[in-house]
Amino acid sequence: MPELPEVETIVGGLKGFLIGQKISSIKFLDRKRFVGDEKKIIGQKILDIKRRAKLIIIKLENNQNIVIHLKMTGQLIFKDKTHRIAGGHQSRELFIEVPNIHTRIIFDLSGGGKLFYNDLIRYGTIRVLKDDEVDKMTKGEFGPEPFSDEFNKEYLSMIAQKNKSSNIKKILMDQALIAGVGNIYANEALYLAGIDPSRKSASLSEGEISSLYNAILQSLKLGVKQQGASIRNYVNHEGKKGTMQNYFKVYDKAGQKCDCGGLVKKIQLNGRGTYYCPACQS
Repeated sequence: MPELPEVETIVGGLKGFLIGQKISSIKFLDRKRFVGDEKKIIGQKILDIKRRAKLIIIKLENNQNIVIHLKMTGQLIFKDKTHRIAGGHQSRELFIEVPNIHTRIIFDLSGGGKLFYNDLIRYGTIRVLKDDEVDKMTKGEFGPEPFSDEFNKEYLSMIAQKNKSSNIKKILMDQALIAGVGNIYANEALYLAGIDPSRKSASLSEGEISSLYNAILQSLKLGVKQQGASIRNYVNHEGKKGTMQNYFKVYDKAGQKCDCGGLVKKIQLNGRGTYYCPACQS
């Protein structure tokens, strides 16, 4: 599933092509992927596109929003006479002509282009929500954004102490506590901070909390700069692989040497593959 840097990259790519255009019509090839009344968004101008957690939110002029969650295999492809940009799951459907077998929804735009939503295994969703519904949902389901003022060392310390029975990696990946951090960047941040991912969150000292806070921001900023990580199924808005994987310290490196000379180990933690260096992380 794309994490904060990957979704941020897709949003940045779409902004230059979609803002200012109106949604002329919508064609459904799989109505179950769409939740809401399409009449509320047809004819409406796109004012902005933003990311919240792992969601893509397309804001319209009538206080309505198109909220997209790509999940595991979602793709967004914009195409007009001269441009084609795409992002999401790296299956062949991302690169071949659209619509194709996995195209679920097509948005016709006033400028003559189209926005295609593809989904291989049909886990993703597109919802129509009013501004207040978006606010209620995002405040209720997601914690603060890592780059926001609300996310600071004091907040990280507070949630670590409040969730005493949880391991620290689980805290980092809980979207209700911190928005947008997933498995990749949780692994990398814990490595950078020198913290064993299986440690109980309440066991961290204030110094370790400070190091982890800085490591979270460091790993996410690098992920955004490198336009996300392409391990198996993500490409950026240009249909190219992100390059964050070239900077991984531990993620997906089980059995390989750490910078310290030790070997990276993989364990299952909270039902997810977890990578760390026993020599560096304690």
